[in-house]
Amino acid sequence: MDVQNVDGVAEVYFPQTRQWQRIPETPFRLENGDRVRTGEQSSADLDFPDGSHVRLGPSSAFTMQSGSRVDVVLGLDLGSLKAWVSHLVDRHEFHVRTPTAVCAVRGTRFVVDVSPDKATLVDVSQGVVAVKTLLGEELELGDGRPMRSIRVLPDRPLDLPAGVRASPAGKQTKAGPAAAGDRVAAVSAPLPPPPATAEIVGEGDKEEFKKDVQREVALGLSEEAVQAAAAEEARRAEYMEGKTMIDAFGRRVRLEEYVVRPAADSFKLVALNSRDGRFDYFYYQAQFNKTLPTDLTLATRYLGGKDGTAPDYYVTAYETGRSNTQDSIQEFATGGHLVSTTLTADKTFYDATLNAYRTVKSGSSFWSTLFDNYSYRIDGTEKFGWQPASGSGITSYDYVAGGINTRIWNGAGMAETVCTTTSCESAARASATSTPDGSGVLHDRATITYAADGSQETYDFFVVGDDGRLATTADFGGVTSGQTYLDTLLKYNFEQTISATEFHGRTIDFVVEPKILAKAGLLP
Repeated sequence: MDVQNVDGVAEVYFPQTRQWQRIPETPFRLENGDRVRTGEQSSADLDFPDGSHVRLGPSSAFTMQSGSRVDVVLGLDLGSLKAWVSHLVDRHEFHVRTPTAVCAVRGTRFVVDVSPDKATLVDVSQGVVAVKTLLGEELELGDGRPMRSIRVLPDRPLDLPAGVRASPAGKQTKAGPAAAGDRVAAVSAPLPPPPATAEIVGEGDKEEFKKDVQREVALGLSEEAVQAAAAEEARRAEYMEGKTMIDAFGRRVRLEEYVVRPAADSFKLVALNSRDGRFDYFYYQAQFNKTLPTDLTLATRYLGGKDGTAPDYYVTAYETGRSNTQDSIQEFATGGHLVSTTLTADKTFYDATLNAYRTVKSGSSFWSTLFDNYSYRIDGTEKFGWQPASGSGITSYDYVAGGINTRIWNGAGMAETVCTTTSCESAARASATSTPDGSGVLHDRATITYAADGSQETYDFFVVGDDGRLATTADFGGVTSGQTYLDTLLKYNFEQTISATEFHGRTIDFVVEPKILAKAGLLP
């Protein structure tokens, strides 16, 4: 087995000298028993005699236990690896061992991640992986199975979703046995202590909607990891855009964007921004109520609402992420459902069928998508969220029967203030808007302040040309809808800059083209 490529720093341990030494050049031959580790923002690509390929992620360490044509065993001690395993012939086995589990594999693509507390995450994107815990319980993940992800936790009892069970024989069941012809490679070597168990992530669960960060663009990745994940995703992209421009602060930025479908009922938009000395990115992923049509605009045209009959498509869950690879803003929403309400005042909205804004009169019925659960997080800590006031199925975001209760940061660890009135929410989480460059310049600012500790978030929104000039209302001739408005908007870019108390003077700053939003059907 050879190390074919190193991005950053990778080291190999030499038992004779009891020292770690940097891999001098590639390809570098590894023997059974060799140990390899990568730096904080580094990765290493490894090729096996059978044609399989493994990418060792940042801050990772593994031991090459066996690397023959008929038996591959990798010991992942810490960090992550992503594997592309070739088709396994008879008597060919591919295993990944962690401190808490053993993964037995056949022709597949999968990710294994070991955290510092020895928890093991396995996520299968193609094929089947059998994961065996130290208690001997075994589950199959992947194609044709009820779930694709599993987290193995040390010293925890096995807790599976309703309808799913594991057995020492490795035959998990849900509504019937495994398909005919399915085969799982045997785990032949003894397992080390201590005991562990698994927390299953089902396909319908919120955690299944949150994709593993080593498999696609998500939060918590270095610039190199984001670029590598984006390169893989972009190969499946339906729409792609890219250009170099000047941002609102006069800095040159390389912008790359794409839209991809991670599942039949989902789509994802990614925007990557590369500047001299910094890297920022944004993503939005939405899951719909059913399989999406070939033309995405048919599903996204009524995301802002619809009068008359209910729309055919609506979002049931979504996730957004904004990051500079150090700081992050993240949103999660689940339980999306349609609600028809009678308007108590006139409502203006964009009608995609007319390509124009129009007004629905008070007293009319209007369909909107409401989400039962929402969470807004800064650097992983929730600052704001909501859940149903009682039961499930929120019918209004107001504090009324069938409405919501909100969770608001109170400055004490992960604790929260629960508000059941509008006045409570306004006092605990005050917001203010302004136009720093004057009302004629398209630069708006929104500031949120938490009363508990005075922490703040500030969002600056710009409409900026490729030359860095901020757009004005005069550039649009006062037009706010229709073909003329959209044609003018496509000449500009959206830029969002975010600062927060938690960022300690740093910012998240990313640009997105209206063009990619229009192609995805997200631009009203």
